[in-house]
Amino acid sequence: MAGRGIHFALSEEEDRLFQEVRTPGGVAAYLEVVCERITKPWHQGSDKAWEVIHRCLTDGYLHYGRSALHKCILGNKNWMGQGTNNFVNYVKPADVQAVASALGPIAKSWMRRQYWEIDPDDYEEPLSEEDFEYTWQSFQEVRKFYRQAAKAGRAVLFECTLC
Repeated sequence: MAGRGIHFALSEEEDRLFQEVRTPGGVAAYLEVVCERITKPWHQGSDKAWEVIHRCLTDGYLHYGRSALHKCILGNKNWMGQGTNNFVNYVKPADVQAVASALGPIAKSWMRRQYWEIDPDDYEEPLSEEDFEYTWQSFQEVRKFYRQAAKAGRAVLFECTLC
């Protein structure tokens, strides 16, 4: 599944605006306006590694769930709605704390084991040590981003537009 992912840590004002537009059309408009203005350190790209990160953190498949590890990428619902080419996951500040805590102790050895358990037919990309290293590097950046967002008490949005 192609598509580049990016996380945004929302200020209180940006979070309040998101709460006001919680329909697929409203979220799309919000992303075009607000997320374009969010600058480092409050956004973190995960490029195409988002999919593998999610698979490693969950059960190897690409689906929604309620655990803190699911919330890191896809969460429990797509805010853009069915039939769109976008995934948008909203993580409220209290859950950002939980995600940061859950990501903290993950070791490279654990992540590698999870990676090699992915069903290659479901992933549709060849598994390789190079792909794992790319995924691990991106994961470390996402983990650092969640720690920073949690420390600041911010909500997080994840967006991926599929190609």
